[in-house]
Amino acid sequence: MTGKTQTGLDFGYDEQDKEIAARLNTHLAAIVQSRPPLNSEDFPHPSSDLMDFSAITESQVRLKLLKLKRNSITSLDLPVDLIKDFPKLLRALLTLVFSKITMSGQYRKIGKWDS
Repeated sequence: MTGKTQTGLDFGYDEQDKEIAARLNTHLAAIVQSRPPLNSEDFPHPSSDLMDFSAITESQVRLKLLKLKRNSITSLDLPVDLIKDFPKLLRALLTLVFSKITMSGQYRKIGKWDS
C-alpha cells in the first residue's frame, strides 16, 4: 500500500460474472421485498432466559468503587468525588441501579427509576 486511496477494488471479475451477480442481487432483493416484515413479538424479549443476567451484588459494587480513580468519568449523574468520599452510603443505591440496568437492559438516569 502506498497510502493512496483506491477508488474501486478490482477482484478480477469479468462482465459476465458482474451480470450474474447483479441478477442474483435483484432476485434476492425481490424475495426480501415479497416477505412480510418480521414481527418483534415472535422473538424472545431481551430479558428472557437467553439474556437472564444475575443481579449485581453489593460486594461487586464495593470492589468497583475501590478501583474507581478520582479522575475517572462516570456515566452516572453523580460526581466521582461524591462516589469516592461516600462509598458506604452509595453502595446500596448503586447496587440497585446497576442491577436494574443489568437485568432490564435499559439505562435511565438515577432519579428516573420506576418502582
